[in-house]
Amino acid sequence: MTALVDTIDLLYGPPLDVISNCLRGCIVAAPEHDLLVADFSAIEARGIAWLAGEERVLDVFRTGADIYCHAASDVYGRPISKKKDPDERQIGKVVVLACGYQGSVGAFQAMARGYGVKVPDAKVKEIVSAWRAANPAIVSYWYEAEEAAISAVTNKGQVFTAGPPGREVKYLVRGSFLFCRLPSGRALSYPYPKLVPYIWIRRATEDPAGGEPLVEQRRVPDRDLGRWLSRGWKQNGEPQPALHYKYVDGLTKAWTEGPTYGGSLVENITQAVCRDLLAGAIVRLEAGGYPIIMHVHDEVVSEVPEGYGDLAEFDALVAEAPAWAAGFPITAEGWRGKRYRK
Repeated sequence: MTALVDTIDLLYGPPLDVISNCLRGCIVAAPEHDLLVADFSAIEARGIAWLAGEERVLDVFRTGADIYCHAASDVYGRPISKKKDPDERQIGKVVVLACGYQGSVGAFQAMARGYGVKVPDAKVKEIVSAWRAANPAIVSYWYEAEEAAISAVTNKGQVFTAGPPGREVKYLVRGSFLFCRLPSGRALSYPYPKLVPYIWIRRATEDPAGGEPLVEQRRVPDRDLGRWLSRGWKQNGEPQPALHYKYVDGLTKAWTEGPTYGGSLVENITQAVCRDLLAGAIVRLEAGGYPIIMHVHDEVVSEVPEGYGDLAEFDALVAEAPAWAAGFPITAEGWRGKRYRK
């Protein structure tokens, strides 16, 4: 069995991905019908740039340029093209996908493994630093969101905002919930919010490649500081409040309490806004005569009689920006066929 799994991995990629792709093909249109399918293009990268007001990135999407080449150009300090610099562009792709929500070395390396990209940790630190320097509005948005959420918990009943006017989110504590009102008007909720003192710690480890020592940093509860100091870590600053809330653990299905931070809050906001765009697209498509039979992540699937409808119209309905998302550069790419595919 192990040999078979290894063979599948060698020829086709990770076995679970292979199984998933095979399942897609099991979904077929009814006799004398077609599937019309469209998905958003790089919707989360567009979403976080729009929410944060990162205009340089928004202009890349508006002009139809390659966002991964753009990011790689910022990292390497020179123009990067898809044709001439495929390896550098792949670095740009990983940094865009991994670092938008405050991810650093660990997040980059986890994403890089999925794309077969190998980069030493010391170099990844340089890549992440270059990307953050080129995207100051996104970086600021992480801290604005966390500060607004913490301020709302500290000052119950008062509203605190994050983000540029017209697309800002609003935090407010009512009863046992911290609410985050999105630009669409919908609200996210965080049950039983409270503030817990956390502190930054750091330690230096040798670079296996012989370069400068690698400095690790993390934020831990102040009550656990002694345990970390005994392991060779050093205190780096004074305790600061961090936001905790309760949620249902995905594995145990039990209520538990845990921390969040700016990047995670921004991830919640961005993915929620992208969901609202998808929901609006579904309503428009249904009204336009395209019945939706399912949606997967940022993709919608309609089943229509052969010869009915128009793919360009279908894509346009998906990519239409609602009034609350003015300036959001949405693009959708679709296809028509008998069998569902990626």
